[in-house]
Amino acid sequence: MQHILTECPGATPTLIWNLARDLWPYPPATWLPVTLGLIYSECKLQHLKANGTRNAGATRLL
Repeated sequence: MQHILTECPGATPTLIWNLARDLWPYPPATWLPVTLGLIYSECKLQHLKANGTRNAGATRLL
């Protein structure tokens, strides 16, 4: 599973992660390296606004 989602050099995984990176609403420096652990824990991440409140739209994007 890890190989298919994060390591496979095929065109499809590369295309998917590039599209996801293009949709990322934050500066490119905040893009985390894609790992199996990140994929599994994504539902727990909360994106916050500058004032510290939850950004519901950005959280739903993931």
